[in-house]
Amino acid sequence: MWRLGGKKSDFEMGPGTRFAFQHDARRQPDGTITVFDNGTTIFHDNVPEAVEESRGIVLELDEEQMSASLVHEYTHPDKQYAHASGNVQLLPNGNVFVGWGRALVFSECSRDGKLLFDARLPPHNRSYRYFRFPWSGHPTDPPRWQSVPTKTSSKSTPAGTEPRRFPPGKCSLAHTRTK
Repeated sequence: MWRLGGKKSDFEMGPGTRFAFQHDARRQPDGTITVFDNGTTIFHDNVPEAVEESRGIVLELDEEQMSASLVHEYTHPDKQYAHASGNVQLLPNGNVFVGWGRALVFSECSRDGKLLFDARLPPHNRSYRYFRFPWSGHPTDPPRWQSVPTKTSSKSTPAGTEPRRFPPGKCSLAHTRTK
């Protein structure tokens, strides 16, 4: 049993390997470890504030030499500061999906760090982690109709989970459930 990081790390932490308020440490099939590093966080009257940019990191451990080295670091071009939560997911195609925790942003980066996809949730939401998986919904109850007015149309369209394209000025899909 060993400890990675912190004041009592069993590993010599190489350049760029130190992390703080980390989340979602996972051993990968190749032996590396992914970690979401929230970065340094300070508290003002019990309210957290991230003061160091958050990042996703991939570490390689030498368990004989007890040393850790940085393999990859993934940061966001808009410098995300997540005072809590977050995760790093290595995708089968070699890309990396990063959930920026309480910053309410999730992104996909190429293996070399290029931002390929970026989205954010509205401020009233909360999410602990974000993941990317193939998914198709098959609701048991019938879909509701959603009316989305535009400049030229206010037609209704059936809601669903499959992607669909509409000509300009037409309605867009929105999925809603009834209960």
